[in-house]
Amino acid sequence: RWVRVLIGERYGKVYDLTTGRFVYCYEGNSPLVTTTVTTTKPILLGSEDLEVRFTKDFAKMQIQLFCRACHARTVTRALVRERYRREIDPVSGRYVYRKLFGDGSASLDVPFLLGGEKWDLNDVAAWDEREVTYFFRRMGVLRACEGCGA
Repeated sequence: RWVRVLIGERYGKVYDLTTGRFVYCYEGNSPLVTTTVTTTKPILLGSEDLEVRFTKDFAKMQIQLFCRACHARTVTRALVRERYRREIDPVSGRYVYRKLFGDGSASLDVPFLLGGEKWDLNDVAAWDEREVTYFFRRMGVLRACEGCGA
Protein backbone atom coordinates (compact mmCIF):
# COMPACT_ATOMS: atom_id res chain seq x y z
CA ARG A 1 0.00 0.00 0.00
CA TRP A 2 2.73 2.50 0.89
CA VAL A 3 4.52 1.78 -2.41
CA ARG A 4 1.38 2.85 -4.29
CA VAL A 5 1.25 6.06 -2.25
CA LEU A 6 4.90 6.81 -3.08
CA ILE A 7 4.32 6.10 -6.77
CA GLY A 8 1.27 8.37 -6.71
CA GLU A 9 3.36 11.16 -5.23
CA ARG A 10 6.03 10.85 -7.94
CA TYR A 11 3.77 10.45 -11.00
CA GLY A 12 1.01 12.63 -12.43
CA LYS A 13 -1.73 11.68 -14.88
CA VAL A 14 -2.28 14.37 -17.53
CA TYR A 15 -4.36 14.55 -20.74
CA ASP A 16 -2.21 15.08 -23.84
CA LEU A 17 -4.12 17.05 -26.48
CA THR A 18 -1.75 16.16 -29.33
CA THR A 19 -2.21 12.38 -28.96
CA GLY A 20 -5.69 12.45 -27.42
CA ARG A 21 -4.63 10.10 -24.62
CA PHE A 22 -3.76 10.24 -20.95
CA VAL A 23 -0.05 10.12 -20.15
CA TYR A 24 1.84 9.50 -16.91
CA CYS A 25 4.52 12.05 -16.13
CA TYR A 26 7.36 11.25 -13.72
CA GLU A 27 7.99 14.25 -11.49
CA GLY A 28 10.66 12.79 -9.21
CA ASN A 29 14.41 13.30 -9.41
CA SER A 30 15.71 9.72 -9.57
CA PRO A 31 18.54 9.00 -12.03
CA LEU A 32 17.15 5.44 -12.46
CA VAL A 33 14.04 6.61 -14.34
CA THR A 34 14.97 7.19 -17.97
CA THR A 35 11.62 8.25 -19.47
CA THR A 36 9.66 11.09 -17.95
CA VAL A 37 6.46 10.65 -19.98
CA THR A 38 4.79 7.33 -20.76
CA THR A 39 1.35 6.20 -21.89
CA THR A 40 1.46 3.03 -19.79
CA LYS A 41 0.43 3.07 -16.16
CA PRO A 42 3.23 2.35 -13.65
CA ILE A 43 3.15 -1.37 -12.82
CA LEU A 44 3.40 -0.86 -9.06
CA LEU A 45 0.02 0.92 -9.01
CA GLY A 46 -1.71 -2.41 -9.64
CA SER A 47 -5.44 -2.09 -10.21
CA GLU A 48 -5.59 1.46 -8.79
CA ASP A 49 -5.16 4.54 -10.95
CA LEU A 50 -4.01 8.09 -10.36
CA GLU A 51 -6.25 11.11 -10.16
CA VAL A 52 -6.27 13.21 -13.31
CA ARG A 53 -4.50 16.53 -13.07
CA PHE A 54 -6.80 19.19 -14.47
CA THR A 55 -4.98 21.16 -17.13
CA LYS A 56 -6.35 23.66 -19.62
CA ASP A 57 -6.40 21.00 -22.35
CA PHE A 58 -8.39 18.61 -20.16
CA ALA A 59 -10.82 21.38 -19.22
CA LYS A 60 -11.34 22.24 -22.91
CA MET A 61 -12.06 18.60 -23.68
CA GLN A 62 -14.55 18.27 -20.82
CA ILE A 63 -16.41 21.44 -21.88
CA GLN A 64 -16.58 20.20 -25.49
CA LEU A 65 -17.92 16.81 -24.38
CA PHE A 66 -20.56 18.47 -22.21
CA CYS A 67 -21.70 20.77 -25.04
CA ARG A 68 -21.85 17.87 -27.49
CA ALA A 69 -23.88 15.78 -25.04
CA CYS A 70 -26.36 18.63 -24.48
CA HIS A 71 -26.74 19.14 -28.24
CA ALA A 72 -27.22 15.41 -28.83
CA ARG A 73 -29.87 15.25 -26.09
CA THR A 74 -31.74 18.22 -27.61
CA VAL A 75 -31.66 16.72 -31.12
CA THR A 76 -32.76 13.29 -29.86
CA ARG A 77 -35.71 14.71 -27.95
CA ALA A 78 -36.76 16.78 -30.99
CA LEU A 79 -36.67 13.62 -33.12
CA VAL A 80 -38.81 11.77 -30.57
CA ARG A 81 -41.41 14.55 -30.65
CA GLU A 82 -41.49 14.26 -34.46
CA ARG A 83 -42.02 10.48 -34.39
CA TYR A 84 -44.77 10.44 -31.72
CA ARG A 85 -48.06 12.28 -31.36
CA ARG A 86 -49.67 13.15 -28.03
CA GLU A 87 -53.43 12.60 -28.00
CA ILE A 88 -56.12 12.57 -25.33
CA ASP A 89 -57.73 9.19 -24.74
CA PRO A 90 -61.54 9.71 -24.98
CA VAL A 91 -62.26 6.97 -22.43
CA SER A 92 -59.83 7.79 -19.62
CA GLY A 93 -59.11 11.46 -20.42
CA ARG A 94 -55.36 10.84 -20.04
CA TYR A 95 -52.64 11.61 -22.56
CA VAL A 96 -51.71 8.79 -24.94
CA TYR A 97 -48.49 8.78 -26.97
CA ARG A 98 -49.05 7.26 -30.42
CA LYS A 99 -46.23 6.12 -32.69
CA LEU A 100 -46.22 7.66 -36.15
CA PHE A 101 -44.16 4.73 -37.45
CA GLY A 102 -44.44 0.96 -37.47
CA ASP A 103 -47.79 -0.35 -36.20
CA GLY A 104 -48.95 3.00 -34.81
CA SER A 105 -49.50 1.60 -31.32
CA ALA A 106 -50.29 3.86 -28.39
CA SER A 107 -48.92 3.95 -24.86
CA LEU A 108 -49.79 5.81 -21.68
CA ASP A 109 -46.11 6.19 -20.84
CA VAL A 110 -44.06 9.12 -22.08
CA PRO A 111 -41.42 7.94 -24.60
CA PHE A 112 -38.29 6.88 -22.73
CA LEU A 113 -35.89 9.10 -24.67
CA LEU A 114 -37.64 12.25 -23.45
CA GLY A 115 -36.26 11.58 -20.00
CA GLY A 116 -37.84 13.86 -17.42
CA GLU A 117 -38.58 16.60 -19.93
CA LYS A 118 -42.16 17.62 -20.56
CA TRP A 119 -43.79 16.97 -23.92
CA ASP A 120 -44.58 20.62 -24.63
CA LEU A 121 -42.05 22.95 -23.02
CA ASN A 122 -44.19 26.02 -23.69
CA ASP A 123 -47.35 24.62 -22.06
CA VAL A 124 -47.53 26.85 -18.96
CA ALA A 125 -50.49 24.90 -17.55
CA ALA A 126 -48.23 21.84 -17.12
CA TRP A 127 -45.57 23.71 -15.12
CA ASP A 128 -45.14 22.89 -11.45
CA GLU A 129 -44.51 25.40 -8.65
CA ARG A 130 -40.72 25.26 -9.01
CA GLU A 131 -40.84 26.09 -12.74
CA VAL A 132 -43.29 28.96 -12.22
CA THR A 133 -41.13 30.39 -9.40
CA TYR A 134 -38.04 30.10 -11.57
CA PHE A 135 -39.82 31.86 -14.45
CA PHE A 136 -40.92 34.76 -12.25
CA ARG A 137 -37.46 35.10 -10.71
CA ARG A 138 -35.96 35.29 -14.22
CA MET A 139 -38.46 38.03 -15.07
CA GLY A 140 -37.49 39.94 -11.90
CA VAL A 141 -40.96 39.81 -10.32
CA LEU A 142 -40.16 37.90 -7.13
CA ARG A 143 -37.16 40.01 -6.12
CA ALA A 144 -39.46 42.86 -5.15
CA CYS A 145 -41.69 40.58 -3.03
CA GLU A 146 -38.96 38.78 -1.04
CA GLY A 147 -38.87 41.38 1.72
CA CYS A 148 -42.65 41.63 2.16
CA GLY A 149 -43.18 37.90 2.91
CA ALA A 150 -45.36 37.26 -0.15
